[in-house]
Amino acid sequence: MEMKQGLFQTQQLGLNMTQELQQAIQLLQFNTMDLIQFMENIALENPLIDLEVNYLQLADSSTMKQKSFQNSTLSLDQFAPSTTQSIYDYVNSQIISLNLSRTEENFLRFLAQSLDEAGYLTISVEEACNIMGVSTEVGQRVLQMLQNLEPPGIGARTVQECILLQLKRLYPQETEAITIVEKYFHDFVNKKWHKIAATLHINIASIQHVFDFIQKLNPRPGSVVSSDGNEHYFIPDIIIHYEKGKWHIRFKEEDMIDYRFNEDYYKKLQTGHFDLYNYTKKHFNQYRWLQKSIEQRRNTMKATIHAIITKQASFFLSKKNYLQPMTMKEIAEDIEVHESTISRVVKNKYIKAPSGTFLLKDLFTNSISTDNSNGVSVTEMKAKIEKLINNENKYMPLSDQDLTKLLKEEGIKISRRTVAKYRDELHIPTSAKRKRYD
Repeated sequence: MEMKQGLFQTQQLGLNMTQELQQAIQLLQFNTMDLIQFMENIALENPLIDLEVNYLQLADSSTMKQKSFQNSTLSLDQFAPSTTQSIYDYVNSQIISLNLSRTEENFLRFLAQSLDEAGYLTISVEEACNIMGVSTEVGQRVLQMLQNLEPPGIGARTVQECILLQLKRLYPQETEAITIVEKYFHDFVNKKWHKIAATLHINIASIQHVFDFIQKLNPRPGSVVSSDGNEHYFIPDIIIHYEKGKWHIRFKEEDMIDYRFNEDYYKKLQTGHFDLYNYTKKHFNQYRWLQKSIEQRRNTMKATIHAIITKQASFFLSKKNYLQPMTMKEIAEDIEVHESTISRVVKNKYIKAPSGTFLLKDLFTNSISTDNSNGVSVTEMKAKIEKLINNENKYMPLSDQDLTKLLKEEGIKISRRTVAKYRDELHIPTSAKRKRYD
């Protein structure tokens, strides 16, 4: 084949992603607070935009706890950034009262900085000693100091160590529990209890007692510190209600954001120098772009919410406690947009309905085939599995195969592997680990 060099003209079709288009796409995925911050930044730079934000709307009756529907008296403090004490600050406050050498204090503070939110140590003592240049002997001694601080279980490196630290400090009289956790933890959590019972010459009921007792302990001691004990509220970006046979949709941003074009200032700037005219034109075009983008955003959101309501009306009215099968692709096809558009619309947004306040993306769930044409959603399937397990004989719990058979009798086609997957997602242990022996 002959190769030729030269200049050739070709045509290519491509999309030039302008900054305005990028911002318009970004605008769609903003929740209410993101949008307010974005518009405040634009208003600071653009003298032609008069922006007012009514922050008092944060505390109206439409701002609710997620999945909790009682009216509450709210304050703006509940929406301020959390000032909860970190686990490091909590441990650090205790270090001050200890009588330590400078080396010990520095090493203890380093270990405190290496705690995760659950209160676990995320670095090995050996690695910490190498970094800080101290001996292993000092490292082990200081680790023990850390683990003697509050809350009990702090500074553990494994769940086993965390439970053991709490048992030894809080319940030293529970010698049987301490022995089992310290020496037979793997067999204990995997419910190989007959093996433990034979070794320790105790009955299965005693091990069941230890198991029940350990459920009272906290495997995440750091959460005691990081939790402020206050209610956490979610600002609904969309509020829907049903009245006289019709659904009504309201966007929180419409209640909070009021922006206008400063006509008087615009006219004054137009009479100025040519450079000032160009400056004015640039900011006028930005205002028109913002106006058009906000309108397009709301139209797309409204169409999306209408389509979602059509699918989930019974759920929103509390007539069903589970969702209908619904995917983003289906909603995209219903309103004739790309699936990625729906993904942006539902990102980080909450919807308040008569049945509660929900994260929009949590309303989407796949369908599982049944003998009838309707199918069931994954949410409904998990609810069925959970109900079957809750009603099982705790001394003869249902295996995944048993669950599969019972669901099949209801006309639901599902594999044992899928049942096991959903059970795991519900944080329900296997039948062997659910079995009781008392």
